[in-house]
Amino acid sequence: RPIEDTMAAMVCHGALTRFPDLRIACIENGGSWVLPFLEHLEQTRRMMPQAFDEDPIAAFKRNIYVNPFHEDNLRGLIDAMGADHILFGSDYPHPEGLAEPCSYIDHLPEGLPPEDVAKIMGHLVEVEFSGGEKIFAQGDKGALSDSVRRGACSSGQRRRPLGDGQALYVLMDRD
Repeated sequence: RPIEDTMAAMVCHGALTRFPDLRIACIENGGSWVLPFLEHLEQTRRMMPQAFDEDPIAAFKRNIYVNPFHEDNLRGLIDAMGADHILFGSDYPHPEGLAEPCSYIDHLPEGLPPEDVAKIMGHLVEVEFSGGEKIFAQGDKGALSDSVRRGACSSGQRRRPLGDGQALYVLMDRD
């Protein structure tokens, strides 16, 4: 897959090590490729440790953000990447998009802490919409879900601040 080739080049040729503040959002590729990619990357590191200036998996997890499809292994992706590197997005009205994009929250793993739900659904942004309500001040998934459904993600995917300095987004389409 082109996304795996691209990510392998970014990691194995040292771009992520040379530019540790670079942030790459992988959009419209889903997340099914990530876990096998990380396994392959670990196998490569074990066979050729001298080829890497830093742990390639640590570099990948630091620099890469993934926008999984709702049917992907979300629990596995969250466990591998951390909730702060999983991005909610909608590709509606394309076939892989949900008819109700905000229902993505219903596909998140049961028992996910509210702060992780907020990271995924809100991209760590305190979103305000008409009336100034701050949706991620809610304390539980149900309340958050209700707030999201009332319009917090009706405008689609939002830009995510990624810390101090500038963030660079590289959007990759699977087509």
